[in-house]
Amino acid sequence: NKTYDYILLPMTNNHLESYRNVLNVAQLIRSKCILGVYPEGNIRTIQ
Repeated sequence: NKTYDYILLPMTNNHLESYRNVLNVAQLIRSKCILGVYPEGNIRTIQ
């Protein structure tokens, strides 16, 4: 079994509903933290 501390998701907007499938898969992995990374370099904690 592998465990992950972080999952980084490339994001293009703040409308999280458009990323629902990606977020569901990221949550299945059960990392400690899911981060959204935006083109301008901003990072947002999603979970």
